[in-house]
Amino acid sequence: MIGGLSLYTNRSNSFLATLPAQDLYKNILPNTTGSEKSWGLGLNLFGDALQIRATHYDDLQKNAQTTDLSTMAQRVLRMDFYTSGAGSPTPYLNLYNNATHWVQFSNPSWSTTQIATEVQKEMGFSAADNTYYSNATPPIGATADVRSVGTEIEINYNPTHYWTVAVAATKLEQSNNNIDKALVNWINDRMSIWTTIVDPSITTANATTENNPNKLWWLHHYSAAPSTGQAASFAITAQTPADNFNAFVKAPFAVMQAQEGKTSPEIRPYSFRLSTSLQLAGLSANKYLRGVTVGGAVRWEDKAAIGYNGIMADPSTGVYTSLNPDSPIYDKAHYYVDLFAAYRTKMWSNKVGVTVQFNVQNLGETGRLQPIGAFPDGTISTYRIVDPQKFILSVSFEL
Repeated sequence: MIGGLSLYTNRSNSFLATLPAQDLYKNILPNTTGSEKSWGLGLNLFGDALQIRATHYDDLQKNAQTTDLSTMAQRVLRMDFYTSGAGSPTPYLNLYNNATHWVQFSNPSWSTTQIATEVQKEMGFSAADNTYYSNATPPIGATADVRSVGTEIEINYNPTHYWTVAVAATKLEQSNNNIDKALVNWINDRMSIWTTIVDPSITTANATTENNPNKLWWLHHYSAAPSTGQAASFAITAQTPADNFNAFVKAPFAVMQAQEGKTSPEIRPYSFRLSTSLQLAGLSANKYLRGVTVGGAVRWEDKAAIGYNGIMADPSTGVYTSLNPDSPIYDKAHYYVDLFAAYRTKMWSNKVGVTVQFNVQNLGETGRLQPIGAFPDGTISTYRIVDPQKFILSVSFEL
């Protein structure tokens, strides 16, 4: 009954030449390297009619430039500088431009050099730093080690010469480790300046309105870009640098740090696929039916986190101040159905093989918006478009 049993193992190392990038301290990031260990077994039964293959793997990518961490680094950089290109949603808040404005506002007769010298004294960055970071080349990024551990099981069964069945099941766990220390250190280094530096161009009236008696840049509601000779812009509904940092850096980065070394809920842990095809020649000798093959597949994927529920430090304010890494917001599991029918024949004196095939992808799907992001209150923030079912007719020739 046993046609064959095989055991296998594999160890490999890899090197990925990634696009150049640098950390916040201008250190060039290393290329990503990887190592993989895998082992498993293969089993053939009933004269190879049933084939089973199971594989377990452990894949480690060191110094991977993950999109999420690089985004965090760029957001942190924008607290101090107005960066060029796409991705500067907070031009009113950056510290360098505002510091330049208030030094000039307080000292209207100073030269450009004198202003730049005072700005560097107050916030710790020179005019050359501003030029460098505003259009950093190579771009700013951050790294982490990404570990993927999974198990794959594949079963192929041919009950007859005309009928095939295939099953595939996957379990995957992914975690981030060794989060870029440069990003953590930069935030710690800058926080003492961000939270204490004073903007003397803030009017006393506006400071009173926003409960900011010390006229701190960190707590001011800037509503427009700095204007020479004018007091700091203000609108009580505008975002403060602290608000921006808490929402776009502190909250999501805290989740990343809390989950370091833990399985990421954003990765769908389980997936399953069942497919089959049947040649009608195994059921009928009819000359037309003998050329027909029908089949289909069912695909299923597990739920995945698309955000995290928020935590309110003071429920009376209705403001979420952090995210709860132990309370993910999930997108539900999904399944999909595909069908096909094909007819194969020969034409032109049996010299040319012709196959006409009709496929239906995602049977029954009417089109929808699938959530891929959520606000801290559970409201969906981002969607992707899921296309309705597709009907595909193709013709191929074999000469």
